[in-house]
Amino acid sequence: MNLTINILILMISLLICV
Repeated sequence: MNLTINILILMISLLICV
């Protein structure tokens, strides 16, 4: 798994949370 993809998913999850 790519780290960049992991970070992207994390950012999107944060956006959805907010």
